Amino acid sequence: MNAIDHIKLRREVLPGDPETIQSIVSSTGFFREDEIRVAAELAEERLQKGTASGYEFIFAEIDGKTVAYSCYGLIPCTLHSYDLYWIATHQAYMNRGIGKYLLRETETSIFLSGGNGIYVETSSIEQYAPTGPSTRRTSIS
Repeated sequence: MNAIDHIKLRREVLPGDPETIQSIVSSTGFFREDEIRVAAELAEERLQKGTASGYEFIFAEIDGKTVAYSCYGLIPCTLHSYDLYWIATHQAYMNRGIGKYLLRETETSIFLSGGNGIYVETSSIEQYAPTGPSTRRTSIS
């Protein structure tokens, strides 16, 4: 069995998730401290405001431990276009297909919510090369 066979998905943001998100994002070595804080703040906003925050989350858990997550939301003033704000896998769980699996689940969730486009922006620095193109729009059909 591979890691994907053991993943449980969760969409509810729990009180400990901002700290967990900081740990995941920090472990990657890709992000600055201010970016790490922002990642956690989005989960805090979701906890405070609920769906009115505009942020949706999917958490990937293995054996009860959160190892990856995505954060996305409807782009303000659009009806069907979504931004993928964050997708990250803890360094200890990278290269097992968890990020790809989580991306597919995020795309499916957006599609089921009526979305037909996802916008993803990443840096073009070399360390991001394994994560995909620097900017892309995904149409959902």
